[in-house]
Amino acid sequence: MVNKTFRWSLTLIPLLLGLVFVLGTHADEDAVDETWPTGSEISESARDHSNPVIARAPSGEMMVVYARWVSGNTTGEDSDPVYLVSTPGQEGNTWSDPDAIVATPNTGTVSPKVVYDAQNRAHVVWIENTPTLNTVFYARWAGGAFGAFKSVGSYNLPVNQVDVAVSGSTVLIAWDEGSNVRYALSTNSGTSFTAEASAFSGQPNPYLWVNLAVDSNGVFHVGLEKQEIGNKRNVYYGRRNANGTWQDPIQVSTDDPVLQNSYSPDVVVADGKVNMAFTYRTPTNPQNFAVFMRSCPISSACNTGSLWSEQSNISGQFLTVNNTDPTDLIPELFTVSDEMFLYFHGVASSGGAQNEQVWTTKSCKSWAEGGSVPVTQSQVRSTNPQGIAYKAAGQVSFTLFTIYEDPDAHAVMFAKTTLACYANFLPTIVR
Repeated sequence: MVNKTFRWSLTLIPLLLGLVFVLGTHADEDAVDETWPTGSEISESARDHSNPVIARAPSGEMMVVYARWVSGNTTGEDSDPVYLVSTPGQEGNTWSDPDAIVATPNTGTVSPKVVYDAQNRAHVVWIENTPTLNTVFYARWAGGAFGAFKSVGSYNLPVNQVDVAVSGSTVLIAWDEGSNVRYALSTNSGTSFTAEASAFSGQPNPYLWVNLAVDSNGVFHVGLEKQEIGNKRNVYYGRRNANGTWQDPIQVSTDDPVLQNSYSPDVVVADGKVNMAFTYRTPTNPQNFAVFMRSCPISSACNTGSLWSEQSNISGQFLTVNNTDPTDLIPELFTVSDEMFLYFHGVASSGGAQNEQVWTTKSCKSWAEGGSVPVTQSQVRSTNPQGIAYKAAGQVSFTLFTIYEDPDAHAVMFAKTTLACYANFLPTIVR
């Protein structure tokens, strides 16, 4: 007579092997799926360009905005905001010819940003700099054309970064101005704006970075970088509540070795949380960087450090950059279907002058635990990545769109891939 225990064991062995195989294929399939083609230039090869950004409309239209240097200019101090459009259904396979939103002589375009609203209107902001004046501009794209651009604030003090976010018919623009954060608000989808005002109460040290995100309740979340005493940096979080009140910033970079070495926060709302990624520079080597994250439940005020998670390294190994400017490694965090994706750039190994590459990692692969994937190869320098993603209803795969700079050629590059993103699973065998 056959032993029943032994017979059940024989039955379970192929089932367990099949389970191991099924669980194992998810990680393998992800690794196979995420292969990136060589990027193609979408800017004009005869001109110099910088600071590209990208956005996607619900219709599938995509827009890229960047600064195009005036012919003959070698520093970008005389440049204009230009845009390209990929029409619905083209998915970046074709782009319109680059065209200027406005051409303003003898000014430099800084920090262009673009976001679409639910009605497929694109809202674009940027800064025009001169040696003595810094002006924040806004323009709206609707019906296939830009309306008249408008100034929403002009200052003698430096203005480094501006951002824009949209909730319904509310358009919020925010920017740094010395030790203040200023904002302008539209409640009619950008047709008109309130006079600029101060978002937060007076602060002793200057802000250098402003980043916006908005949730489904109409709360605008603000990531900030502040210069501290001794030219060190910290990142902060503030918000504009749905009732219009502003919640003063709290420090998010923690009082450990990261203290006063944190830069360039990027904020997204996903998975029921406010998530803030920021660059950490090691105190021992100003060219060594990694990206860290902290999160806070969306249901809370996020106004004390105890409400935020412990910070974690989401980029993996520390990278180096060829530029000692600490803001040169800028994290790009974005979300779709409650999954988060991170882009960053740097040299993955030490020893000798090497080119930066663009890298990506993601929440559905447990961030750094799942490893970073190279979007570009090291033959050509690649920096300043920006990305968006799309996932059709009922589909497993994401389509990822990436733009980045070739800083040596001052070119804007574009690449896309399809990714079936699964979590990492390890089989568990119970005796």
